[in-house]
Amino acid sequence: MKHSILLIGIILFLFSCNEVANKNFFDKCNCETIHTNNGFRVFDSIKNYSIICPDSSWDISRNYDSLENHLMVSDTMQGFLRLFSVTELERNFAPSIPWKIHQEKIEELYNVVEKGKIRIGEKLYPWNLVKLDEYEPECYTLFVTINHPTKKLYYTLNLSVWVESDYFEELCRMEKLIKSFRIE
Repeated sequence: MKHSILLIGIILFLFSCNEVANKNFFDKCNCETIHTNNGFRVFDSIKNYSIICPDSSWDISRNYDSLENHLMVSDTMQGFLRLFSVTELERNFAPSIPWKIHQEKIEELYNVVEKGKIRIGEKLYPWNLVKLDEYEPECYTLFVTINHPTKKLYYTLNLSVWVESDYFEELCRMEKLIKSFRIE
């Protein structure tokens, strides 16, 4: 009897850990997202990927050098800075290393508030919600990591808000932006 209760407890614990690790950040959102009806597709400097810019009031920034290929759209019209950026980097780690190892390194370096998986297109990708304490107001950033399907590249997608109010709601409003990412 003791062993049965212990076994059930272990199974429930493992199930609950799996649920936490696989939760989708946007499943908890219940606010209106940014309208992209007047939006347009913006390409990185070398046309490897693209994202949707919500409208012409958002600033667009591109950077391409020997280290990275970066594209960002940002806006301050709501009284705070919010941005969506994508950084393309060469994959200098073995894809055979389990994500758990990479996740541990991320948690060593950053203040990870939550983590899980997010569906973009047909695949699930890992995400981390990070609080960057060194900013005032505080900055919350949702990072998503995507491997290129055929090249030795990966992409870090990043939604960030510097806001004193509800950071979660403001990140939720930008869901359409992160889901607009497309490898060309």
